[in-house]
Amino acid sequence: MSLAATTASTNLFEIKDEDANASFLLGKRDVLLNNYQAACDHLSKTCERIVKIRESDTAPELAEPYFYYGQALLYLGLSEQQVFGSDIVKGKLNVIVFRSEKFHMRSA
Repeated sequence: MSLAATTASTNLFEIKDEDANASFLLGKRDVLLNNYQAACDHLSKTCERIVKIRESDTAPELAEPYFYYGQALLYLGLSEQQVFGSDIVKGKLNVIVFRSEKFHMRSA
């Protein structure tokens, strides 16, 4: 693969809007610095801006912002243990089994 082909392939999903690109870079930086709340704020703005411009939530340039946004949301949720419950963070998960209108709890 030539250098020109490599450059062209990396620019294939480039975010062309300056505001969206700036907020994406800030959000990506915040994910790498473990500042997940700020990352979620920046990356949600990025995704909203691209969706508004492209009029589609499946635009190819949304792949990387969606990835980092999902990662930031996951780590933000894990850092706030009460969101998922402390059991999931400790490796223990309670599962509710539905059987004939009775609820049974069992550990997974």
